[in-house]
Amino acid sequence: MSDSTVHSQSGYRPDIDGMRAIAVLSVLFYHMGISPLSGGYVGVDIFLVISGYLISGILFAEHARTGKISFLDFYYRRLKRIVPALIATIAITSLFVSWLYSPTLLAAYGQSALMAIASVSNIGFYLTSGYFDTDSAVKPLLHTWSLSVEEQFYVIWPLLIAFFSRSPRFVFPAIALIASASLVASQWQVVNDSDAAYFLMPFRVFEFTIGALLHAIPVPQNKNHQRLHEAAILIGLTGIVYSVLTYTTETPFPGLAALLPCLSTGLLIWGKDAQIGRYVLGNRWMAWIGKLSYSLYLVHWPIIVLYDRYRMIYQYKTGELTTNEQLGVLVAVCVTAYLLHVLIEVPQRRPSADKRKFVVRILLWMGVIAVLGVGMTFDKGLVSRPWIQDLSVTHPTYLRWRADRLANISQDCNVLPTRACAIQEGRRNVLVIGNSHVIDGWNILRTIYPADYFFVLDTNGCATTFGKPNTARCSDSANLRFNAGFLRQFDYIVYSRLVNAQYVDENLEYLSFLHAQKVTKVVVLGNYYRSVLSFDDALQMFGNDEKRLRNFLTTNKSVNQALGAASKSHGFLFVDKFAALCDNDVCPIFSPDNVPFTYDKHHLTYAFAVYIAERTFPEIRAYLDPVQVGNEE
Repeated sequence: MSDSTVHSQSGYRPDIDGMRAIAVLSVLFYHMGISPLSGGYVGVDIFLVISGYLISGILFAEHARTGKISFLDFYYRRLKRIVPALIATIAITSLFVSWLYSPTLLAAYGQSALMAIASVSNIGFYLTSGYFDTDSAVKPLLHTWSLSVEEQFYVIWPLLIAFFSRSPRFVFPAIALIASASLVASQWQVVNDSDAAYFLMPFRVFEFTIGALLHAIPVPQNKNHQRLHEAAILIGLTGIVYSVLTYTTETPFPGLAALLPCLSTGLLIWGKDAQIGRYVLGNRWMAWIGKLSYSLYLVHWPIIVLYDRYRMIYQYKTGELTTNEQLGVLVAVCVTAYLLHVLIEVPQRRPSADKRKFVVRILLWMGVIAVLGVGMTFDKGLVSRPWIQDLSVTHPTYLRWRADRLANISQDCNVLPTRACAIQEGRRNVLVIGNSHVIDGWNILRTIYPADYFFVLDTNGCATTFGKPNTARCSDSANLRFNAGFLRQFDYIVYSRLVNAQYVDENLEYLSFLHAQKVTKVVVLGNYYRSVLSFDDALQMFGNDEKRLRNFLTTNKSVNQALGAASKSHGFLFVDKFAALCDNDVCPIFSPDNVPFTYDKHHLTYAFAVYIAERTFPEIRAYLDPVQVGNEE
């Protein structure tokens, strides 16, 4: 690759800082819940393209100048650029979570701090949950996944650049091939494992390489090409604005959908000589925000998460931030980011008199963070803090909650692709179908009819409407829910599924499907109240103080009303678990032997499943007892 085809890395480009400003503001406002910016998460993708462009340019220029790449110098520069501010962020965040978090959450935080400092947090968060999962609201280091992706990319990319640069004519096709393979793999994973596509580095490589490929595109110097640069900026800005405003958490991402913000960013970088770029991206305010972008990115999510936790624990406020709260958070983020930038980030970027001492000092601080994370994890979340409730004393049955729920499942049939179960002659055969709440339905009905034989079909994560995009990702056993022959062989079916308000229509369609297939006996179990906090988390903070715990209970009665009306129209029995639990909307939180209603946010403990079974026994018996089994009644 000749020097003429490489974008110059000499000189400062304020427009790139302007692009960083767009990226970080998109992410910040998205995380603050500014509703028009439903796709603000693409700011991360803008960052990755910029990073790929700048890093590749530095490496190409060094190889062209010296004929080699100094890996030690490269990693030293990355260490100075990324790690000091990250260490400061984790250290300060750790102080606040030690105050605000229960042992359960603090132990999980300790793991995330350890993963963040080891540059593997993207892998850890992939293994535990999804980016858009509700539990993200209690993970103040969740945003470090993107830093881990970058750092993992930096491990392999200098080696590849050094190898490719030995034969300059193969640089462009080699990078283009890597980009294409990563994009294809990313799109495949979006369909088959969307969390892997989102979090794991190989499926993000194409975003870095879009930036790298720009170094093989000549920069036109002819004034006749100026219009191309102007058009590139306009198209690029339009593409980014469109992505930020129209993408949502439902958009399959990254994959092909990521091409729009990534290619748009590439156009902004390529059109560097455009006047409109200087005005929109290169003005001093955008450039100033861009210089703060790393610190803004580091501190914004911990502040949002920790403030939300504070208002929940001390003000009993849940839900979206008010406008005044959003403004307060924005001010806090900006002030904290500025302080981090001027006190840590800028000083640590200056050349060090002794590189070895700097590296040793940073490694020692990384060791401190690692020890802190290990301590939080293995000390059960610092359970000895005086303001934390000791559950081993206040709730002797704590360890039984989950075990009781699944104690007898092996006696029945848990339908799996590797396990086929036969219909039992002389017994009533029952199919319990649903998502993770399928176990609650099984516990309720099995308490009433212990002699029946139950087939448990967990369709968690599968569409309730045939042909929906995620249906193909479900196992063969899950697809049995659309097999009329399979469904009609049971004496009755129990539909036990948590129904979120946005998915009511799909669930009503499935009830209509069962009716159309001449399935005549179906018990439909409704929703019940849920806890905004994970309940063991709430108990560790408040003990058995029911007055405080009730602040976190919610329910959506309209869902039950819709399910009840549909069930009645089809001749099915609707069991309102909320009504069964509560008398005049006064709902018990603990069973008589001090067992809470849930072990997490919304799954019934076994004690409460039995409680519901006892209170709904007459109506269920009246509906199901006429069901015949062979020659028996």
